[in-house]
Formats: sequence, structure tokens, C-alpha cells
Amino acid sequence: DFKTKKELINCALAEFVNKLKRKSILKFMGCGCWDGSLTKTRESRV
Repeated sequence: DFKTKKELINCALAEFVNKLKRKSILKFMGCGCWDGSLTKTRESRV
């Protein structure tokens, strides 16, 4: 019983962390700095 509860908690934590990561990545992309640096690197290569 304890093992299954522990597994459930671990799964919930993993999902929570993944959601947080996704949110922070989206925020980072949304700020535009990241996007701008990507286009700059592309331009400098060409």
C-alpha cells in the first residue's frame, strides 16, 4: 500500500515539475529575447 502511495506521489511530483518547466520555457520564449537571439544567430551565419 505504501509503495503505491509513494509511486502516486512521485508521478504527481514529476507531472508538476514538467508543467513548471513548460510554463517557464513558454514565458522565456514569449519574452522575445530568446526568439531574437535565434534570428540573430541565423543572420550572422548567412
